[in-house]
Amino acid sequence: MKSRYIIFFAAAVMLFSSSFSGAYVFAKQPNEEMTDSVVKTTSKVEIRNGKIVGERVGYYLQIPEAILEYITAEREIYGTNQPLLEKINLYCNPDLDPKYPESPKLLGSLYAFKKLAWSSNLGCEEIFRTKDYVFAFEKKENTFSYEYYRNVFKFCISRIGSVDLMKECLTLPPNQTIEFSYTVFVVGKPLKNKVQVVGTSYLVPLREVSEALGYKVSWNAATNTVTVQKGATKDSFVAGPNTTTVRGYQVKIIKDRTYISPGYFVRLGNSLEMDSNKNIYFAD
Repeated sequence: MKSRYIIFFAAAVMLFSSSFSGAYVFAKQPNEEMTDSVVKTTSKVEIRNGKIVGERVGYYLQIPEAILEYITAEREIYGTNQPLLEKINLYCNPDLDPKYPESPKLLGSLYAFKKLAWSSNLGCEEIFRTKDYVFAFEKKENTFSYEYYRNVFKFCISRIGSVDLMKECLTLPPNQTIEFSYTVFVVGKPLKNKVQVVGTSYLVPLREVSEALGYKVSWNAATNTVTVQKGATKDSFVAGPNTTTVRGYQVKIIKDRTYISPGYFVRLGNSLEMDSNKNIYFAD
């Protein structure tokens, strides 16, 4: 009798274990990894009509038609407690010549983070943010050896391999709109280069704002002088890596670009506003 109970118990354990295992495998995604009790799944992405559709986050990534035949993609999904929700890895996959066997190379990665968990120190560059998420991009280096493959990689990068290009390729659903911060707008159009904070002062990109407002800008490398001109107006500023004050306006070169106090454009007759997100708006 005792041995019969033991056999029955063992059979029940095996049945329970088998059922649990089967259910787990059914729920499992391709290439699933377990790390610190957080599930990360990696799966190949089907690109339908040139689009990649977000899974954890709502978005559409439109792959430019010119490079569609060379692009393959995989999706990484992270646990709900992680700051990173979803990641799309884009690969350059040219028509491989059997004489020159090489594997597809990673072009770059699109990230979707929880907004409150986002940090600029995560190794990727922000594309834009919404009320809930931050989208970011990380560009990869061309590691192909064969020249034809390298040229295909360069071509793909020229269509989708930067933050500005990704902005053009990403579409959000109606319930997610882009939120701007530290962005310069000229007549309603956002500029590429952000507002820079130096101490307690805010500076804007001199050339970009000037040209957007219809001014001509020239640079004299010999004297480190930038000149802004339109009609009878002509102003010159000597700029360098240290902040200087010229005619009451702070001027500084940051990352090879000249920045100036936004008040300068008010003197030129343009209106200026700043909102709570430190966005600066200029209008004629």
